[in-house]
Amino acid sequence: MSPPDAFLLRKFEGVEVYHFDGCISRKREAVDSAKNDRHEGDFSGDEHQYKEQPDQNKIENSRDFHYSSCHSINPFPQIILPLENLRKIKSRSKEIKIDFLCLPARYAKMGKNGAVPEEMVVWNMSKSFLHPDYSVLNKLELKETPMGVKFDFFRPENVPPLEKDAHMSLCEIFRMAQKERRPLYFSRENDETCVGKILLGMEDMAPLAESGQIGARLKAFQEPRANQHIYQHVTRLDKDSVNYVSFAPVDQMTFEPDVLVISGNSKQAEMVLRAAAYSTGVVYESRCTTVMGCSWFLLYPYKTGKINYVVPDLVHGPAGRQLYDEAGIFLISIPYQWIPTVMASLEEMTLHLEGHKNKSAYYSEFEGILKDLGERAKNP
Repeated sequence: MSPPDAFLLRKFEGVEVYHFDGCISRKREAVDSAKNDRHEGDFSGDEHQYKEQPDQNKIENSRDFHYSSCHSINPFPQIILPLENLRKIKSRSKEIKIDFLCLPARYAKMGKNGAVPEEMVVWNMSKSFLHPDYSVLNKLELKETPMGVKFDFFRPENVPPLEKDAHMSLCEIFRMAQKERRPLYFSRENDETCVGKILLGMEDMAPLAESGQIGARLKAFQEPRANQHIYQHVTRLDKDSVNYVSFAPVDQMTFEPDVLVISGNSKQAEMVLRAAAYSTGVVYESRCTTVMGCSWFLLYPYKTGKINYVVPDLVHGPAGRQLYDEAGIFLISIPYQWIPTVMASLEEMTLHLEGHKNKSAYYSEFEGILKDLGERAKNP
């Protein structure tokens, strides 16, 4: 059964909450002209029971409603939440003039008193509604500037092109933009010396390379079959779906990034990954192969929506090209779905944990916690 475009779900702390197939933002005062046409639906977990559909024309034409299409990452019905009830989220973000946030209904779990857990809203919200404050990354004291990456079909605006005489690989282009702290875009018109254009869907891979011959000759693989085996795992964009790739330091971005790449040492990487798990409990994952590292820190997060981290020294191309002077650098790639969650957690959580100071501090804190919980457990 297709859900109606919009109908009243329930009262949410005195504010009416709507279930919809588009995107509706509503002022706090009631709309008398549409009020009589709203009918309550019942929300229970992932199940929705629909009653009579309201007069959508009255809702759309009302001065107190704004209706537009919603570019959500999930093609599922949404729940609208009043922003005033999510003060923690709002306080960590740039001020924007909206009344509600969107949350895909399939992920919503109603908590106490009908409230949706805030971490679920952060995790699944549409970036068009909430723009993270990237200045929180300054707290990490990163040596290398974090970089935003954008994949476009049309030529980017307000981003300068890579020089026409540039002759380098995709990972080198990324590194140059980061090292020189300047925005630029790469296009299919530029030369690229590795497999970047192939992975971006701009060119086909030559049969000789597809067979795995190159990796075996590099002695990165025992036989061509081992090299050829990895191609089923390496992420490639759909053919001709992308014509331009923009790179920009976060403080110079003129676009909302598809992927945010943070470069740091192991201690800084721990903080970023912990920020992802801080409010969600998500498991750390690293996916990579011996070659084609650019696929894993640029394309894999974009295509899968998963955070990934890569150590350039473990990949043939970045290691050989000596992209980073410091050994053991981590590249943590955060897709757009996760950026608000990570930024919000970095703002809230304790970056330098007491237990990480030294072994003595670790055991002292742990023993103190166990002792306190043991006492409290005697009279729960």
